[in-house]
Amino acid sequence: SDPLGEIGLVPTEANDDSLRATLRLAGAGRVLPWLELIGAALYTHENLDPSDALAEMPNQGSARHDGTVGLEARFFGRVDDVRLELRPSARISVVESQLHDLRPDHLGDPVAGPLEVAPTFRLGLAIEPMRGLTIAASASTATRVPNLVELFGDRGFLVGVSTLAPERAETADLGIALRGSVGDLRGQAELRGFLTLASDLIRYRRNTLFQAVPENVGSATLAGGELGLRGTLTPHFALTTAWTLLGTWTEQGGRERSLPLRPWLTGYVRPEVRAIGVGPIDRLSFWVDLEHVSDVFWDPANTSAIEG
Repeated sequence: SDPLGEIGLVPTEANDDSLRATLRLAGAGRVLPWLELIGAALYTHENLDPSDALAEMPNQGSARHDGTVGLEARFFGRVDDVRLELRPSARISVVESQLHDLRPDHLGDPVAGPLEVAPTFRLGLAIEPMRGLTIAASASTATRVPNLVELFGDRGFLVGVSTLAPERAETADLGIALRGSVGDLRGQAELRGFLTLASDLIRYRRNTLFQAVPENVGSATLAGGELGLRGTLTPHFALTTAWTLLGTWTEQGGRERSLPLRPWLTGYVRPEVRAIGVGPIDRLSFWVDLEHVSDVFWDPANTSAIEG
């Protein structure tokens, strides 16, 4: 509700209904002692029925149909005491859309909804040279179609753009995972590094009304690391934490800049205390969730930042 037009370009009194329905079929089976196949078929229907009582022209609805099939093969076995696992996978999505823009200056403009084919291919490898230590790596190429928020926004501070192109990216990652126990202390940890080379990446920029507007950029590079820890000390104390360090680079105005609204550090910590067998209660838990988001540029030119 923005009857005075303080957020957007024109007064708005909107009530938008969205529907997402999904049908999924999946199965897995071991066809050989060292080979398992996993398959899935997915159909998703998305529908947006917008209504704005103050619009000069009636808002038109939009719909999208997404059919996806995927197959993954899991090769596994041992060489002496070393456990090996190889997972190639492929997924193909076919998306057909009928879209109508909701931006006030584009109302009534039909948006061509071409048939989009979004393939994803991935190869993953894991090696466990000793119990409790796993080294994992993967490489993938993927396509992602824009979601409904990116296409249509939220009528407020997120403005949708229905002509966005799908993102495409090539990604590689390498990680190490540890698990084990010492006395009453049990835990697992994972450290992973990643590199993504993206084209037509969807990023947000702020306009003069302080709204966030998505747009495609020709190319971008994202690289960083992730650390995750989970541990318990006796059944009564637990700690979960995850941290992501991220660097981004893209061309803007003839210079290399960071992607806006992509914080260089995000973190999560959850300490937990548990009471076991309290009267008729099997377990009682008390915890605190702590999240950290670093400072981040909000404009493509990197001239202004939002504090952490």
